[in-house]
Amino acid sequence: MGAGSRYNGRQKRSLEFDTGTQYPAPEFAFGTATLASAAAGTAVHVVSDAQVGPDRRFYPMQILVGFDGTVWSGSTAGVNVKVQDTNGTPVDFATLLKAALDEDLVVSHADSNITVEPAMSEGSGGTLGKGVQVVGDVNFDGGLGSLKVTVFGLIA
Repeated sequence: MGAGSRYNGRQKRSLEFDTGTQYPAPEFAFGTATLASAAAGTAVHVVSDAQVGPDRRFYPMQILVGFDGTVWSGSTAGVNVKVQDTNGTPVDFATLLKAALDEDLVVSHADSNITVEPAMSEGSGGTLGKGVQVVGDVNFDGGLGSLKVTVFGLIA
């Protein structure tokens, strides 16, 4: 049988190739997390490991960042906020410059203050079985508001 998708009434959609091996069809997924400035050094899950599943990877396609609060650039602590997988040695998807986080800001991964890392730009995805988290390099000064991060992608 040629490459393509095939529906099996007992299972979700799957892909079957000439080898006869079936692979689960990619699934669209997204999640949103809020990162508070005072706790920025503690990772917050955007997409859980359970949602990705043990034999699949998350491939980010879009990252949207909304900022609600006072300018984080006024904080003397830390430099970056990262969107990465949840592995012990995480794969980075994007790095946001803390100095660019300003009041009422809404940006996407295409913004010049966000560095898109190879796992996203080259499509290699995250670590097998791991979800997505957002975390600052340290806790920033308290009372500066929060960052809302939404990540859209495929689980395959």
